[in-house]
Formats: sequence, C-alpha cells, structure tokens
Amino acid sequence: MKKLFFLPFFTLFLAACGAPSSSPSASLGDICTENGGKWDAQYSECENISPNICEENGGIFQECASACRHNTDKNAPCTMQCVLVCGFEDAAPEVEEKKEKIGDARNTSYALNNQVFTLVDGISETPSAPDSASKNIVQIFSDIPKGDFDGNGKEDAAVILTQETGGTGTFFYFTVFNGEKAFNTFLLGDRIALEGVVFQDGMLTVNYAKRKSGESFAEQPSVGASRYFILRDNVLLEVSHQEK
Repeated sequence: MKKLFFLPFFTLFLAACGAPSSSPSASLGDICTENGGKWDAQYSECENISPNICEENGGIFQECASACRHNTDKNAPCTMQCVLVCGFEDAAPEVEEKKEKIGDARNTSYALNNQVFTLVDGISETPSAPDSASKNIVQIFSDIPKGDFDGNGKEDAAVILTQETGGTGTFFYFTVFNGEKAFNTFLLGDRIALEGVVFQDGMLTVNYAKRKSGESFAEQPSVGASRYFILRDNVLLEVSHQEK
C-alpha cells in the first residue's frame, strides 16, 4: 500500500473532516480500484473492497461469494474459496439468484454420527445434553461450491460442515446436497485446515492440512492431505484417486 505524506495542517483537516472514498464523478471501476479492489467490467463487480465502500456506492456486498460463480462449464475445476464481492447494477439480480440457490443447502437436515441436525440459515444449535448449558453447534463452513456432480443435469452442492460439541474440538465433515436431500457425511478430522474442494472429471477432491501423527493440537496443521469422492447412483462414495 502506498503511503502518502501531507502537510501537518492538511493532515489535521482530513482527520477532522474525513476524506471521501472517491469523487462524485468517478466511475464504479475507478471507485473499485482506488479503494484497493479488482474491477470486473463484464459482471459489474468489484472484488476485495470493504462493505462500507460497497454500500456507500450503491453496491450489494457478499462476504463469501464463490470463486467459481461465473463458471459456465459445470465440469470445470472449482475451489472452495471465499471472495469478497461488491455487485453493481446488472449484477444485482445474479447475486440474489445465487443466494436463493445456496439457501437450500443452508436450510436442510444433515446426519452426523447417527444424529440429525436441521440447519436454519446455515447453523444448528442444540444442548449438548439435557439441561446442559454447553451447545452442540453444527454449521456450514465457508462457501458452497456447486456443479452437476453426477451428470444428471441438476445442480448439486458440495458442503463442508463443522461440529463443536462443547469441548475443544472442531470436527470437519464432507457431504453433498442435491437440492432435495443431503447424502451421507464423511468425517475429515478434528481442527484441520481446509484448503479447498475441487470438482474435475467427475471427482470431488477435498484438500486440507492435518497434523503429524501424535502431534499436539497446539501445533498448526502442516501435513497435506486429500480425500476423493464421487456421486454415483444417488450415493456419495469415497474412492481412491485412481477410481472413477
């Protein structure tokens, strides 16, 4: 970031009055780049600006938009990655449409360890035990990559869930939601560092980092790991990298 140096009086003036984020006649692209964002003229979007700047200039802010939101090829690789996006003008209807699609996966039931949790707006909170103050919290972690994972012409959603049961653990699970139901869930690990979900050539790959065997949870995950899944005959299966 460039540092600008002003005369003391002007500095005090700016501190007292506040500098505008852009001139009234500035284009949306100029506003975006002047505030450290990346402008996409095709979709009238600005990535990586603050929600305040976005809303001050009439935009619709998404804190966790999909990095693959504009992919036209459903079989193209897609990573689970949050992108800060401010949409303007003709992009606004698309933002609302995407929220509606994602909402199904965020408002459905998931089975973890033979217990069913019904999420509302992406989260479920229930007592860990009767009359217990601690909570069993299940929620969707980050973004939801979408695609036709089984080739039936309908959109599916890859879902990462986390579960906290009142202790120190945060358990990560993987599953797929097909628009009607969530499939069986797979435990990925406790307090892992998720790197992303990629869909390519009919296979879903979940990449993450874990700790070395016997290593303390005080250490950061440093060992790369991948798990592979396919959706076949209405069943989510874990497979080896070579299988399809």
